[in-house]
Amino acid sequence: GSRAILHGGRDDPTDLILCNFPKKTVDAGVGGVVFLQFNVDEFGDVSSPSILKSAHPDLDRSALEALNCLPQMIAGTQHGKPVRVTYTIPVRFTVR
Repeated sequence: GSRAILHGGRDDPTDLILCNFPKKTVDAGVGGVVFLQFNVDEFGDVSSPSILKSAHPDLDRSALEALNCLPQMIAGTQHGKPVRVTYTIPVRFTVR
């Protein structure tokens, strides 16, 4: 089968998620990695987002909100039929 891909041919949603830090975490110097899991359903829609590994409640919330920025995807296929694909991705927040 194939993975879900973004319209335009990109197959890795991690390079499209750009997050703005919550101001209070920047001021406190808080960074970290939030691990997200979500599905891309048979129609290319993101569904069932969840936090697998938390970094900080505000960073978790920002990472989940970033999923709303993903464009419509083209569903993965198995045996020529569209299927749900589960992704687990790291969202890194770095304080500089």
